[in-house]
Amino acid sequence: QTTDSCGDEIIERKRVKKVPEKKAYEVHKLAPRIVSIAKELKIYHFVDIGAGQGYLDFAILDTDEQFVITAVEREKEQLLGLARRRSCQHRMHITELDVNAETSLSAFQKTISCMHEYVMFSLHSCGSLSDHMCRLFVQDHKARALVCVGCCHNLITAPPYPQSQRMTGFELNSQQLMAACQVPMRWTFDRQSVLLTELKNYYRSLLEV
Repeated sequence: QTTDSCGDEIIERKRVKKVPEKKAYEVHKLAPRIVSIAKELKIYHFVDIGAGQGYLDFAILDTDEQFVITAVEREKEQLLGLARRRSCQHRMHITELDVNAETSLSAFQKTISCMHEYVMFSLHSCGSLSDHMCRLFVQDHKARALVCVGCCHNLITAPPYPQSQRMTGFELNSQQLMAACQVPMRWTFDRQSVLLTELKNYYRSLLEV
């Protein structure tokens, strides 16, 4: 069955019923955005870096029978889980690759074996994975769009951060990277529970000064 948008019916499918609420929400919001970009560019191929269990991939594939996704993952357990979930989904290709600072464009292209223009995307690209994706995206002329939601900024390592030439010489230590992971908007929800967090950030700021 093909649908025009990634609605609740997709999130409620059997294979994603056990997804944590936060993950289901993210998939529900991000999948339509990726599909919209692909259709605007008239592209039907995707490469998911750090595919995990493939929840986002399945949501995208369910929207159009012409879509094909190459799911890239490095963790053995995730690969096994993804293979089980794939079932009879012949439009998903699973490949093992650790995308890091040493990953060359030629090695990446050989692994994904994508002969078409494609959309590169990732949900929860941990630490420096976002930087590695940006580098490969810029280098690969077949990559037409990049959708990346990073996480765990405290795990960013240098190189390659920062990539901008204008930021040469700019560095953030581990404490500053940890502070960058905080979302101030969430602090207003429950003042009592976040008081300790605010104090920690306050004292960190004093120590940095």
